[in-house]
Amino acid sequence: MIAEVVPVVGPIVVAVPATFLAYADSPVLALKIALFYFVFYQIDAHYLMPKIMGKSIQLHPVLLILSLLIGAKLFGILGLLFAVPVAAVCKVLYKHLWHFSEDKKVQ
Repeated sequence: MIAEVVPVVGPIVVAVPATFLAYADSPVLALKIALFYFVFYQIDAHYLMPKIMGKSIQLHPVLLILSLLIGAKLFGILGLLFAVPVAAVCKVLYKHLWHFSEDKKVQ
């Protein structure tokens, strides 16, 4: 879905109209739809995405979640968007600088 390009607002933008349309048919159906979207989003956001992103950029899922939380707390939506790339850059810099300092100690 196009709206899910924006990771935080996308699922809400998709779920709200679906829930309202289901409510027009039956309140029970609307509750089921809302519950489905809630459970699906929780599984996607807290389990699948950290695993997938962690494997693709080789960061531990806990570090991904922490970077997202810190980014959101400090910079809001923009922090969420830039948290993972910044964490990946920090990891590369740390590895590069750590190995550079170890190489100097050996000589």
